[in-house]
Amino acid sequence: MTTVGGLLASEELRLRFHGHDAHLDRAIDRVLTTELNDPAALLSGRELVLTAGRRLADPDTQASFVHQVANSRATAIGFAVGTKGISVPRSVLDAAREHDLPVLEIPSQTSFHSIMTQVGPPLQTRLDRVLHAQRAMFDSLLSHGIPGVLARLTEATGEPSAVVRLPDQVLASAPAGHHWALDRLRSGEGRVVPVDLPRLRCALLTTGDGDLAVDLGNHAAGLVKLELAKQQAVRAGRRELVGQVIEDVVRSAITTREAASRLRAAGIDPAEAHSVLVFAGGAPTADPGVATAVATVGRYEAVVLHEEQPALEVARTLAEHNPHITSIGVGGPYRGVHGLRWAFIEAQEAAGRGPGVHEGRVINMPTLLMSNPDLPVREVAAKVLQPLTAFDAERGGELVRTLELFLGSGGSPQLTAKELFVHRNTVRYRLEQIERLTGLSLSSVEARVHLWLAMRAVTPFGDAG
Repeated sequence: MTTVGGLLASEELRLRFHGHDAHLDRAIDRVLTTELNDPAALLSGRELVLTAGRRLADPDTQASFVHQVANSRATAIGFAVGTKGISVPRSVLDAAREHDLPVLEIPSQTSFHSIMTQVGPPLQTRLDRVLHAQRAMFDSLLSHGIPGVLARLTEATGEPSAVVRLPDQVLASAPAGHHWALDRLRSGEGRVVPVDLPRLRCALLTTGDGDLAVDLGNHAAGLVKLELAKQQAVRAGRRELVGQVIEDVVRSAITTREAASRLRAAGIDPAEAHSVLVFAGGAPTADPGVATAVATVGRYEAVVLHEEQPALEVARTLAEHNPHITSIGVGGPYRGVHGLRWAFIEAQEAAGRGPGVHEGRVINMPTLLMSNPDLPVREVAAKVLQPLTAFDAERGGELVRTLELFLGSGGSPQLTAKELFVHRNTVRYRLEQIERLTGLSLSSVEARVHLWLAMRAVTPFGDAG
């Protein structure tokens, strides 16, 4: 058994004693190194608490540190001091006397490791601590997830730790209320262990820099990566399931009653109003915390928000933090099963307008028709336009382009000719060919609407996304 007096007797350590004779027989069961302001959660009694006081910046903090150590029934404090002329702060010594706690002043040439060697066999102690801490972290992962891993890591190293979604979102921290100066960590203060997964860049942060902190930090990072990968897989599966429900709702493939039941099972109450965000070109790297549901719907990623959430503001924030996303469409909010369908269709149309965040517009008839894949809109459109596309392919003509501009100009041969840089008679001749090939009269409003819808369905002129 090691005592305070036994450590003081070692000439190699050159410790300076601040206490009285009754302190010399106090037993030391283990050594804890820490730079926490409050290490009480790591203490069980009869420890020698070693610190350099790097975070004890003022007398009040220093006194509070001593108070927490004394109340945890630690044996003594070992306080490392720097160059000549630097000593243990007066407030630490005053608080230690008040709590009848001895203080060992550790000179700069004496390492914490050499003190730990005096307490017990260093190699075996370190190996035991590593294995014990690794088992504890694994057990805590199973029972408490990532916060449990960090709690055991901090307990073993005496240093705070955190998992951060880069660049600046703290996902979990031990102690829970610890303040992380992420700018200082990025500049080299503390250790950053990458924990990268597809679509998710994270890191484990710790201020510990000893061998034990390095070994356990790397092990903890591996456990964190396993947990994050599991969470990603669960979320991906849930996105697929919720996406299938939303897709069935949008396609009207199920009854309203069945849709309401399946939406409630997915966490979406159809009795309430919801907005929908549709992402083109990618998905958010992490599920938005404000989302009611996140889903994969066909080739889109979608987020369902309760009407109380500012959908446009959420979309802009997601666009800012996810530059890989091409565009985001915002639809709704609307209430009910049919309302969710309209919100999705609105958002889908908005996402197809190009880069940026776009609010949904009131749904028009072409979009409404082409939003239902069960209707053969594109097939019928291709059949209607087939004589024109075949003619253009065989003879290098521009009938489809002429029809597109003619319908887009409100039926004006003059504007069409100007756009094509041809004579008006050329346009009139092409329009006659179109009528002859399709069997439709362009003087008929019904025929024009028919051809316009067909153009919207099969050409970039009106691609609804």
